[in-house]
Amino acid sequence: MISETVVDLSSWQFSIIAISHLLLLPLTLSLSALLAVLETLYVWRGNLIYKTACQFWSRIFAVVFVLGVATRLGLLFQFGMNASYFSNYGGMYLLCHWQLKP
Repeated sequence: MISETVVDLSSWQFSIIAISHLLLLPLTLSLSALLAVLETLYVWRGNLIYKTACQFWSRIFAVVFVLGVATRLGLLFQFGMNASYFSNYGGMYLLCHWQLKP
């Protein structure tokens, strides 16, 4: 039998990964839009400030993107392993939704 401590820690782990994924996803999308605007401004105006800003934000974008992918993989594994009872009811919907995500 699984102890209550293990169940509580697993619930906390899932909650932290799910919340961080939900926070990193919009941040990744907004940073990509910012990078596109900065690169466009650099091409149009030729000002080096836009290029420097784009290089700075691209490093942050890379870190956020990698963390978002890692949390997404963590969520996929947790739905398959830790939440098997929930996966019987909602797993097909959630996995189809995650596979259709761009």
